[in-house]
Formats: sequence, structure tokens, C-alpha cells
Amino acid sequence: WLAQDSINSKIDSMFACQDYSAIASLLEGLESAESFDSIVDHIISKSNESKAKKKTILNSINYNKPYREFGQFIVDELTAIEHIKETTQTKLVVEAAIKYMIRFTHDDLSFVMVSKISSIIGRLLSSKNDLSVLKHIFSNLRSIRLSGQPKEEITNYLLSILETIPIEIRYNAASCLNKLG
Repeated sequence: WLAQDSINSKIDSMFACQDYSAIASLLEGLESAESFDSIVDHIISKSNESKAKKKTILNSINYNKPYREFGQFIVDELTAIEHIKETTQTKLVVEAAIKYMIRFTHDDLSFVMVSKISSIIGRLLSSKNDLSVLKHIFSNLRSIRLSGQPKEEITNYLLSILETIPIEIRYNAASCLNKLG
């Protein structure tokens, strides 16, 4: 079962069913395997095939936990989401980034993710089309238990834009700031 071809075949069938919980469980079970990097590479390669497969990968990260090997994938997805208006995808990728930042607080990619999330918030504020995404981002940011620079960058950014946040969601932003300290 642990032969690489067999694992890839199982992963492909999990993607066919969009079974992100099975992918998350597989990753957790094989985390210490020598072939873990190649398994993650195979999973990430599936993201090029369709949006549904990207969503399945992001859901698997959000379902269980992020791994360092997914860091660049998350940054790439944050970069892509900066330029498109896909509500579900935005929510999923921001959740994955926040989970990554919580687990790998002082990783260089965490700092990049803070910058990308700030950019996404700025884009959403300027369009004011979908305040539910901003609410979602603020409620997820509230769960951050970061220390040091990433937390300070998020807090300083939110303080600098608080006055520009629409009244309807200003409470959510203030509550987020309160939770961040």
C-alpha cells in the first residue's frame, strides 16, 4: 500500500471524491514517511487541474493541520486570490494561511502571508462588495495566537485601517484587534 504509485493512485481517487478529510488523514499518517515530500508534491500538482482540486487541498489543510511543505502553495494561492473575486476560495485560503501562521509563527512564509492577507483586506475594503468575506477574515484573525512580528504587523495594519472599515463590520474588526491584544 505504501508504494509510491499506490499512494498516488489512492490520492487521485480521494480527489475524485473531493474527500479532503481522507487526504488530511493520509497526510497525518504519513507525516514521518521518507516519501512525505513527494506525496505533498503530488497533492499540490493536482491543484493545477481545477479549482475544485485547489479547494480540496485547502479544505484538507483547514480540516487537520498545515505542513511546512504547503507553505509556498498557500502563498501562491494568496497571491492569486489578490487579483480575483472568488468568495469561497478567498475564505479557504485565508483560513489555511492563518492555520499555517499559527503553527509556523516565525517562518519566513508567515511574514509573506501577513502581507498578502493585508493586501486582500485592502482590496475588499476598496470594493465594499462582499463584507461577509471581511467578517470571515476578521473572525479567523481573532483566533491567531501569534507572538512577535507577525502579530504586531497584523495589529498595526488593522489599527491603521480601522476608520476606513464600514460601520457594519467595524465591531468585528475591533473585536479582532481586542483578541490580538
